[in-house]
Amino acid sequence: MSPPSQHLVNALLQAGTVTTQEADMARHIPMSYDVCVEADSGGHTDCGIPTVLLPAMLEMERAKLERSFFKRCLSKVWEETLHYLSSRGREKDKEIAQANPKVRMARVLRWYFAYSTELAFSGSTEDRVNYQVHTGPALGAFNQWVKGTALEPWTQRHVDEIAIALMKATAEHLRSIYERFPLRGLG
Repeated sequence: MSPPSQHLVNALLQAGTVTTQEADMARHIPMSYDVCVEADSGGHTDCGIPTVLLPAMLEMERAKLERSFFKRCLSKVWEETLHYLSSRGREKDKEIAQANPKVRMARVLRWYFAYSTELAFSGSTEDRVNYQVHTGPALGAFNQWVKGTALEPWTQRHVDEIAIALMKATAEHLRSIYERFPLRGLG
């Protein structure tokens, strides 16, 4: 999941197995992107125990989490979490989190929630994939309402066009209500 060691690349270059350009590219290209594990399939892996691989798999997932989402090591996230709790006078919450791994994980996930929200507010274009944009059921209802219209693709939505569509729909709705109630005593 990482590029080959420089020692291996140099050996291949000296042996003429790779070109200079390929050796340069090898510094940036992982040897693999994922791992598939097979155990006790009834063939050559009979009696294989996949649980021995779990620590390595968990470590790989943790590294991916740190690199792709947290942008820092988990220990740094935990340090920032503890600092936040201390700065707010929440020593009891801090003690509980330190004593209970599930609470600790919940606190780390809350840290990510705050981090990703701050990213969205900052407008930083470097890490847009981690933006957290808070919405509620109204956005889901709006998406259903615009389905099949020119406003369905979010990239085509503009505030002025949305406002006009809302006002037209409101006018139609009010008209349909008024039509159900005949006006008496007029004219």
